[in-house]
Amino acid sequence: MLQLIPGSAAPAVGLSEAGVSVDSFAGRGSEGGLSVTATPAVGLSEAGVSVDSFAGRGSEGGLSVTATPSQDLVDAAAEAGGRITSPIQITPMFATNVVGESVDIVVAGTVDDNTALYVQGTQAGVRLMTVLGDANSPSSFDYALDVPEGTSSQTSRDGSLSLYDQEGRSLGQVGAAWARDANGMSLPTHYEWADGILTQHVDLTSPEIVFPVVADPAWSYSVGWMIETRTVQQVRAKLYSCFNCYFPVAGAPHNFPVYNQFLPLEVGPIPGTFAMNFNCYFDWVDYWQYDGDAWFEYEFSAAPGHIDGLGSIIVFQFHPAWSASNPSNRYTELTVNATIMNDNPGGLGRPAYTAGAWYTWGAFAGNLRTG
Repeated sequence: MLQLIPGSAAPAVGLSEAGVSVDSFAGRGSEGGLSVTATPAVGLSEAGVSVDSFAGRGSEGGLSVTATPSQDLVDAAAEAGGRITSPIQITPMFATNVVGESVDIVVAGTVDDNTALYVQGTQAGVRLMTVLGDANSPSSFDYALDVPEGTSSQTSRDGSLSLYDQEGRSLGQVGAAWARDANGMSLPTHYEWADGILTQHVDLTSPEIVFPVVADPAWSYSVGWMIETRTVQQVRAKLYSCFNCYFPVAGAPHNFPVYNQFLPLEVGPIPGTFAMNFNCYFDWVDYWQYDGDAWFEYEFSAAPGHIDGLGSIIVFQFHPAWSASNPSNRYTELTVNATIMNDNPGGLGRPAYTAGAWYTWGAFAGNLRTG
């Protein structure tokens, strides 16, 4: 099945506002080059990102990219009653070989001299930045994902693409498609997903485009908690009946939030620390049905003073899951995906902060499971 996935509807911003900078692009092939950085990012080894070359495409070969969560993260998720999705190998089908690397980034050549691929670790996976040098560059890019047979997909309101195994359990997420030129102008772009191949299409026809152009698919693992006693419809009904009866953060309202509502959330005080500011805004909620199943999700974004930093977001998704031995018995998996701009939120260190967050979302799932 071919699925068309629209790009992000976010307003155009400069590349620096998007956390992306392109320092130079001159010449072709070995005669020129460029330097790309993007934030928030972490070192490749810290992010568990490996880039492996292989032979097979004539004399040029290719490469594959895998982001593997650390064992500490796997253990922290398990201790919070959840699980991290397994690593997925991604093969950019247009990449040929590694031409440069550092602690933070790997640079790969491609089948086109005017195009380069930059691989960078993120907090929860890997981003694959394709940089297009001029109007003669390709406008479509294929990525093969090593997913199980029978993998299905759903597209969220923000344009991200979530993948699920044959029991409906999350395999991870591809962030919303985006592409911008050197002046920060957003370009029309979208994904297609078919038979394990993700294709990003970028419209390069506008005469106003200032090259280089950056297009950025990003893969993230997810953290999930099973709610075996409730369907998605039942979870939604509970949260709409009394949001703060189940959402385990102080300051949550009784009624389910509405668009742009300010939420004075607060956590703590943790012994030896202080109450932490989690003030945020409610961005959106979505609920849809497909082939007899339901999906329900919503997003918060950080307000000024939030310890995660402005630009941080978190998405809670409730989706159907089942056992292969009894597929008619539907229940729910809660998956949480977040982007955190602050490198050291609350001064706790990222490992401790992440473990605390996952413990909270495990409690959220538990409240819905038993309440």
